[in-house]
Amino acid sequence: MNTRPLCSLLCPAPRGRQDASLRKYLLGLLLLSPLAYADQGFEISALTLYKDYNGSVEKRSGLENQLELSRKFDRLSLGVGYQYATAERFQPRDLRVTKMSVTAGYALREDTDWSITYLEINDNLAPTDGGRIYSTALDFRGLPRNYATHLAYHYSDYDSFHVSQLGASISKRFQLQGMGFGMTAGVRYMDIGREGNPRYVAHAEDSYLAPHVMLNVSKHGYYGRIGFIGRRAFEVLDGGRLVSHHAMEIRRSYIAAFGRKWDDLDLQFMFGHHRATELPPSNDLHINTFALRLDYRF
Repeated sequence: MNTRPLCSLLCPAPRGRQDASLRKYLLGLLLLSPLAYADQGFEISALTLYKDYNGSVEKRSGLENQLELSRKFDRLSLGVGYQYATAERFQPRDLRVTKMSVTAGYALREDTDWSITYLEINDNLAPTDGGRIYSTALDFRGLPRNYATHLAYHYSDYDSFHVSQLGASISKRFQLQGMGFGMTAGVRYMDIGREGNPRYVAHAEDSYLAPHVMLNVSKHGYYGRIGFIGRRAFEVLDGGRLVSHHAMEIRRSYIAAFGRKWDDLDLQFMFGHHRATELPPSNDLHINTFALRLDYRF
């Protein structure tokens, strides 16, 4: 496992066409950084994720670091994010991927939020797979009995293929004997359009319908969650700020998390077990992921 300091992983020396993308990201940080001096509403999030590939013919392990800055105003919110991922491969060259995102959100009403996100992907091994992902999401919390809904659309534009993803979910929160509980259930539909030489989707299905469920429990600032996600490929999640592995069809995922929330700080540990198929060689494997996330609110 790579044990270099987090800062050195988040700020690698860019090469080739990654230079322009990194400059755009740094410009976004410069525009947003003065907002950090506001009295409230500014948040910073950092995540380190380690991936262990068991049975892969392509990779041994992977390490991903993420940094996000966001600021909330009266109704408007703005955010920028940067991700840097590495993967140790059996081939001579290791994988290096950067992802930059920009998000804008607006509270249409007290119980309704709308957001748009742009995500850009660049890697050192597959320049034709460099992607541009456009997302929009709508959250509505005004249903009776503490029910809420989430609707999202993501369009992933790659050089040799594109993916349209539509997701919908419903959730409910309630209290029982001093403990907070939450349940979420939904489905994500992904439609893959092939163009030119579709090397990365040659062994993928034309479409996927992936159900997902999540259970949450919390008490005195401590919380935990467990979840399941069904079969999918080229998935976009977290409002458009994250994408699943872009050379794999993930057949099913089991996810667990445990954390502690204070007034200004949120510390969370996450574990995931994923059954997957590497799409270009069509090889079955399973992946274990371990992540540590820190959120701090000013």
